[in-house]
Amino acid sequence: MAVTGSLLVERSLDLLVLGLFALVGGLVLGRPEIIVAAVAVSGAVTSGLALSLLADRLPVRGALARKLEELAGALRHFSTRPWVLITAAGLTLCHWILALTLVTLMFWGIGANVSPVFVMAAMPVAILVGLIPVTLGGMGTRDAAVVVLFASTAEPSQALAAGLLYTFFVYWVLGFAGLPFITRSLGLATDKISSGSGSNG
Repeated sequence: MAVTGSLLVERSLDLLVLGLFALVGGLVLGRPEIIVAAVAVSGAVTSGLALSLLADRLPVRGALARKLEELAGALRHFSTRPWVLITAAGLTLCHWILALTLVTLMFWGIGANVSPVFVMAAMPVAILVGLIPVTLGGMGTRDAAVVVLFASTAEPSQALAAGLLYTFFVYWVLGFAGLPFITRSLGLATDKISSGSGSNG
């Protein structure tokens, strides 16, 4: 329950930071559709966090109630250690700055003259579209969103290439790099369960 709650808080921080980038970029570029999307996502996340703290008073049951309780438990824990939450938010901000810088460099590398501000505004929206549970890891939906959002600044082939490069480096490379650690963790967990079963027997 604690692990799930922490993951929900981490995902909420991700969405809030992406919404912040999209909002600032949309305001600078004067793109109302990006501003609306950023406000909608940020508002939804903020409302979800607020509702989780009132989960015991809401007429909800089942999986949704459990998720809200897990999120509320993690938020209450973080409230007793605010510097941990502030540090996590700062690291999330740094992570997305690096990710958006990477996307900008990818566009420049394939010959597209895309400004960092435009990437800051449009790419978070594409990433949020990729979170819609339609395809595996957002592949396809995120790439299509990149092509549409960057149509005014890059050729479709360039936007598609940048989207695919982003998927490769941010998802596949890091995913494969983490496999040894997952294997080790699963091995340790299996050994712990086996030793516990042996002692009970």
